[in-house]
Amino acid sequence: CSSGGSYSISNVPSGASITWSSSTGIARTSAQGSNPCNFIATNSGTTGWVSATITYNGNNISLPQKTMWLGGVPSPELYANNATLTGSDWYTVVLNTPDVYFCLVPDPAGSPIYPDTWEVEGDSYWYTNGSFLEFVPNVLGENIVAGYRHNTCGFNGTYFTIEVVSSKSGEVVEDIYFKLSPNPANEYVDIKLALPDEEKMIDSYRVDFVDSYSRNVKQVVLSGLENRVNIQDLHPGYYVVLLRYNGEVYSNKLILE
Repeated sequence: CSSGGSYSISNVPSGASITWSSSTGIARTSAQGSNPCNFIATNSGTTGWVSATITYNGNNISLPQKTMWLGGVPSPELYANNATLTGSDWYTVVLNTPDVYFCLVPDPAGSPIYPDTWEVEGDSYWYTNGSFLEFVPNVLGENIVAGYRHNTCGFNGTYFTIEVVSSKSGEVVEDIYFKLSPNPANEYVDIKLALPDEEKMIDSYRVDFVDSYSRNVKQVVLSGLENRVNIQDLHPGYYVVLLRYNGEVYSNKLILE
């Protein structure tokens, strides 16, 4: 990790000297010849090595390299029914269809990773089993899914969004719902409203942005089915987006980076 690690050699003969060496991505922070000797990682997401040579009575003895993983784990890739997903991807599923299975790709070689963690936000039934997650769609709208992995140097994760529709064509809408994209977002978010066939469009509706402290930090009045909202005035974090339409309130989750 960037916080460093210490390496030492036991049973060094009296009068012997030690010369330390290391691979790219590792920097020595102790004086050359120190025992123990401290190193830090200057790179992340790969392997590196530390080695030492003992000089005694004019002879050089090279010790085997000590190989280790450098820094935190890389951001994981995910698969959903054989489709590769990244943090900006959407995955559309259909109500009452077979469950959707997600998995993280295998750990990078040499990376000391602890058990994987999943988070699912939204009204969905789900369960996890290590690197695998089973998603059972049961409501219309969006669900944000995050897959995490970590080691002693920290966490890394990937977010993506599952959009649940009500038919294989995605054209039949049984209830009001709205989609936010991109999600995670940065400078703006597009709000796309979907209405059942029998629901008439009203002149305007309000959208509130509520932060993780339950504060209503932004309000906008919109009209029509599709709108782009500037969110550069909001701080990074998690938000609940409330859409108030014709006396009813509908919610969704938004991540700001």
